[in-house]
Parts: sequence; structure tokens; C-alpha cells
Amino acid sequence: MTTTATVTSRGQITLPKAVREALGDSKAVEFTIIDNVITLYPIPDKAGCLASYAHGKAELPFSEIRRKVRSKVAHDKAS
Repeated sequence: MTTTATVTSRGQITLPKAVREALGDSKAVEFTIIDNVITLYPIPDKAGCLASYAHGKAELPFSEIRRKVRSKVAHDKAS
């Protein structure tokens, strides 16, 4: 498939719908340039990649996570 987009004077483009659909949920992309051929690759969302590790675990509020980290650091420094 081939599709086109216009580059603005500020170097911006709007990705055509077909390209956005091909990228899926990715919010970042990588460009590779080889012999004047530009290829765009999706960069997987780190949070989405890590979500599989948290499968089945209860989510904690950020304030609780911060409290636990501070407690652990204080304990480690006291040891």
C-alpha cells in the first residue's frame, strides 16, 4: 500500500488513517533512513509492555507506592 502526507513548513505531518491503524496503540515511532529510503517503525509502549507482568496483581495508588518506597529506603539506610 502507498499513501501520502503533506509536510508543513514546520516539518510536521499528519499520519494518514491507514498508517495510524498500522501503528496500533503505539504513541512513538522510529525512523530508519537507508539509501534515501525512510522506514517508520512503531515503538511499543513501555507501560503496555510491562502490563503483562502485573497481570492479576492489584493496583496500588501512587501515594501508597511512594510510602512503601520511602519506608524501604529508610529501613535500608538504618541498617
